[in-house]
Amino acid sequence: MLCSNCGHEFSGGNFCPECGHKISNILMDRLMILFKGPEFLVICISISVNAGFSILSGQLPVIRILISIFLWIIYSEAKQGIFHNNSIKNISGSIFASYIINYILAGLIFLSGFLFTFIYSWILNSSHLISDFWDITGDDISQTAGPYLNFITDLMDFSKYFIIVIFVFIALAFLFFNIFATRYFHKFVQSIYRSIESGNNHIAHLDTAKTWFLVLGILNGISTLFSLNLGTRAFLTGASMTLVYIFAYISLGKHLVDKGSES
Repeated sequence: MLCSNCGHEFSGGNFCPECGHKISNILMDRLMILFKGPEFLVICISISVNAGFSILSGQLPVIRILISIFLWIIYSEAKQGIFHNNSIKNISGSIFASYIINYILAGLIFLSGFLFTFIYSWILNSSHLISDFWDITGDDISQTAGPYLNFITDLMDFSKYFIIVIFVFIALAFLFFNIFATRYFHKFVQSIYRSIESGNNHIAHLDTAKTWFLVLGILNGISTLFSLNLGTRAFLTGASMTLVYIFAYISLGKHLVDKGSES
């Protein structure tokens, strides 16, 4: 951020640390209103609840825990009239870490599919089901049951291709979400702190972020309804994340609707 009075460059705040001049930044003013608003508080509470229930379910959502901590820091500072870029930078870094992890997971899933198929094929080829059955039962029974066993063996042989298709599909789903969602979330958050530092009042990929928040909110809400039979914990875990997505969409549309660009 540059002071319009003395030209001193600094990381954030309402006053220039060099000359004491009050900084006027339209984007920062809107973000301050967003960060101390009720919608942002719902986001902070919901993501914390989601992380908590995930831990109770035996998971360790490190990225969500970190993001929830940074969001609470932002909310606390905004309520005090303070604005620093550090927590936004940390959220950007957390999303980027998730971006890298998703690529690694996609690669591991893809390789696991081929490894599982190789092992499965080796087991089938070394089991000799048909020949062992013929040796035990004799020609009369084998002539009757042989076609059925042949069908079962062919079906098991075909299933290995079906299994690898499932693994590849899951890996491609990870890649798709990573390329078209996580990457833009990172660029969006990154653009917020860079815009504040430069004072250009410009946020990149705002519309893309809003769209994904809405889409994820709807999809997560639908999956949450189907999780009702899995118990209260599963339902609250899904419902809390649905609130995060929906209220993020509402907050961006309410406070930053005319500050976005897809460039």
